Amino acid sequence: MLKKNFLLLTPLFYSVGNASEDIHFGIWRAKLENKELIIIKPYLWTQILNYNICNRELFKLTFGTRKKLNYFESIFLLLIELFINIRFVILRSTSLLAKFFFKYKFNDKWNFPQTGWDSICKSIDNYKLSEIRNDLFFHKQIDQEVYLQPSVSQECFNIISGCDQLKTKKKFVCVHVRESGFHNDSHRRPYRNASIDNYIPSIKFLIDKGFTVFRLGDKSMQEVWYKDPHLIDYPFTKLKSEKMDLYLIKHCEFFIGMTSGIYDTALLFNKPCLTVNNTNWFQGFPFKNSDRGILKKIVLPSGSIANNLLEIVELPYKLYDYTANLKEDEGYFKENSPEEILFAVTTFHDDYLSGFSNNMDSTLKYNQDLYRNFSDKILNDPFHLFYHNDEKANISRIVYRNLLCRGSVYDI
Repeated sequence: MLKKNFLLLTPLFYSVGNASEDIHFGIWRAKLENKELIIIKPYLWTQILNYNICNRELFKLTFGTRKKLNYFESIFLLLIELFINIRFVILRSTSLLAKFFFKYKFNDKWNFPQTGWDSICKSIDNYKLSEIRNDLFFHKQIDQEVYLQPSVSQECFNIISGCDQLKTKKKFVCVHVRESGFHNDSHRRPYRNASIDNYIPSIKFLIDKGFTVFRLGDKSMQEVWYKDPHLIDYPFTKLKSEKMDLYLIKHCEFFIGMTSGIYDTALLFNKPCLTVNNTNWFQGFPFKNSDRGILKKIVLPSGSIANNLLEIVELPYKLYDYTANLKEDEGYFKENSPEEILFAVTTFHDDYLSGFSNNMDSTLKYNQDLYRNFSDKILNDPFHLFYHNDEKANISRIVYRNLLCRGSVYDI
């Protein structure tokens, strides 16, 4: 007999950012409705269908105190997992064949399962922002407990304990700077990327303050030219693994990143986050009340520069639409300078020392209110959402993410 109410969820198999966000929101919805969140993982062999599982350990996370399943529940969930994977193989195979032979592109539901998302977010079939706002999702504090499998956590702890760097500076910070290699997108939306070189003064600052710094990423990235015993260029070490990726993010003091990929994993683990080189104020605003960020400046065709949030929110939607592939004559993003990044890191470090208990100053509060007012204008105009996004799941993701953002950005 089934004695529990389950919320079944298939996080997006190939994207670590989307999968982390799916799980994050799934935890909240399950707790609000007193359900047991069950992550349906993809079978490894399904990767023959021209995709890669983003991080296999991500689909094995546990949440809070999970009650033991009885025999019938275990069998039921195994059958559900089997069914979803078989259906996934049939639909994706059909989609790939249609694309290959007929150049026809099916929508996302044919390519990857979206089980559970309709249960997490309210329907947008009759889009009314006021009704969505009434969802308890936005009004109730959720305790977020996310754990690695005990054996994985112990394995990673044993490995990390052997690092000489952490014997003198046990606290560590994770830094992630998006580059083009992982997605091979140097000619498509390159403004989303940045250079690790501009982070060196901030890395030196963190080391001087007693931290070991883990630079996260993969081997396609540029190696850090600056060398210090307490800077670990993690992708180029033997430490690198899917398990360790998650372990480092879960146990870091705080996370410095960009609005891509593993930033959402840091949010899933409820880590304090500083986002740098942010190109998308609308969909990438700092999430938690204690989170902060700085925006890339936008150089317009006239030569004028939008320097801060007040000037950026007035610009056309395309300039902060993450799906847009901007042409040079439409404007370009100016990467944050080493001085700007250092300002953000030192200020965020002060917040860290206070236990993130400091109230927002007038500038941060102003920018938070500005964000809410201007984002509401966009959310109240469905044209922007439905014209630029043809998938309902994408639209609901955008709306819920936007309404949940509580942080702010520094002026630079």
